[in-house]
Amino acid sequence: MCWHTRINSDIGKANAAFYVLVPALHREAKLVALTVRLVSGEQVIRNQCTRYKELEGRLHQLWDQYTEGDITASRLLRDFGNIYGPSTD
Repeated sequence: MCWHTRINSDIGKANAAFYVLVPALHREAKLVALTVRLVSGEQVIRNQCTRYKELEGRLHQLWDQYTEGDITASRLLRDFGNIYGPSTD
């Protein structure tokens, strides 16, 4: 879950008043400190949104195909372009 989605769900709406947003940001700051400690201790690699995790996996898969000679450079770039192309969301 991305940090802004987590904050929005924590406070119950996307457009919160300043006095509601500040405590939510403070709680998020505490989570960041905890995450840094966990990453430093190698207990967590990193926190990543599912959508971007899948996208990065696809990019690595394409790169591996390219380095193994299974696809050409032009195919690699075309596929990258399709991944990063206009969103349909």
